[in-house]
Amino acid sequence: MVNPQPSFCPPHTTATYKYNAPALLLAALLLAGCGGGGSTSAGTGSGGSVGPFEVSVSISGLNGSGLLLQNAGGDTLAITSNGPAAFATRVPAATAYSITLSRAPTAPTQACVVTNGQGTTTTADINNITVTCRDVVRTAFVADSPGNALAAFSVAANGILSALGSSPTGIGPSAIAVHPSGNFAYVVNFAGNTVSQFALADNGSLAALPVPTALAGLSPTAVAIDPSGRFAYVVNRSGNNLSQYAISGGGGLTPLPTALVTAGVAPGSIAVTPNGRYAYVTNSGGSNLSQFNVGTDGSLQPMAVPLVTTGSTPGNIAIHPSGKYAYVVNSASNTVSQFAIAIDGSLSPIAVAVASQARPVSIVSEALGRFVYVVNRDSDSVSQYLVAVDGSLVPLGTPTVAGGNLPVAVIADPTGAFVYVGNGTSGSVSQYAISVGGPLLPLAPAAVAATTGLGAIAIR
Repeated sequence: MVNPQPSFCPPHTTATYKYNAPALLLAALLLAGCGGGGSTSAGTGSGGSVGPFEVSVSISGLNGSGLLLQNAGGDTLAITSNGPAAFATRVPAATAYSITLSRAPTAPTQACVVTNGQGTTTTADINNITVTCRDVVRTAFVADSPGNALAAFSVAANGILSALGSSPTGIGPSAIAVHPSGNFAYVVNFAGNTVSQFALADNGSLAALPVPTALAGLSPTAVAIDPSGRFAYVVNRSGNNLSQYAISGGGGLTPLPTALVTAGVAPGSIAVTPNGRYAYVTNSGGSNLSQFNVGTDGSLQPMAVPLVTTGSTPGNIAIHPSGKYAYVVNSASNTVSQFAIAIDGSLSPIAVAVASQARPVSIVSEALGRFVYVVNRDSDSVSQYLVAVDGSLVPLGTPTVAGGNLPVAVIADPTGAFVYVGNGTSGSVSQYAISVGGPLLPLAPAAVAATTGLGAIAIR
């Protein structure tokens, strides 16, 4: 429908007039009411008051390739050069946005920091977000549980690990998390009930923060950081709860106002979705997992259906990079449970649990989302799966590859090219390339020395 013009409006013709200044001002005001002052339609962004609005970023320091950003874990933006770039999907007014790293640059390896990445749209486009990248040494970390230390390894372009040294932790380090910025690392100490906090230099060296530890609950066994890098969560196995923290600009952990959140019986693992809105905790004593909403202040809130059934004695949980699927290893039933993640974050089975080998304890989805790998502790093996279109796991034609003695942890590098397995009894890290089609191929050498009784592995 065309709105009628006010009676004072002149016909839409082109002509030349001579006005004095007051008359010119009056004419401009009158024409603005007649549609002569530009588009009056809402919803265009770029100054429109209703939206949807464009979300753009400014990139600097980029030397590598493959940088991917995500908005709210969904809209993906591939970055190929420095300068401005905009997400394809505009965002409605009064809608939260959260810009996070989906994949860091490689060749050379870089870490990137997002500034002003979270907020809510108001009445204008969002254009104050910056992403600053820098060259770093790709670094892997191994928890030396008997030695109460964190061992560091450089990762060469061909995937080979080389020892860099170690740094002291608390008593019984059991899990590691690296901050999304690549600037900090956190180690939970199972026997010490603490979290060791480190600054991580570009060359891979570690230095304790000015406040070197934060208090955790009883028998902390896992740690996760939300994709924005603002919050951290620690699973306390003996306390049947979670510690939740805010992360300062200097990397230090500060308990949230509600410092502890109840989980199930004997919780053991935690994962946060790529959009940062949901978190899941496996409860080995209840054969289930707890599902939480993540508030804007980082606090965990149980969903309407707080528990979801898994197999017997669930261990690690992995979230697919798309944020659409979750996988849980069940140590006592020798299976992997498979779930779809609904738009509200709730989990539902997408297929019957798929078989693994004996005592699966750790699981990873490689960065590109094509394959999933499961460590089987009592079989000294790694199960290999293809991720089908519906998210279900299909064993590869070569369903397993040999690991070391008593493998306990598995990670994949951020490029989707390599996989590493920590072996507790042999005190080594097995290193593999991901071949075409997904089977793991041992590198040369097939393993590097670490420490007997090692715990978790992480990678920057």
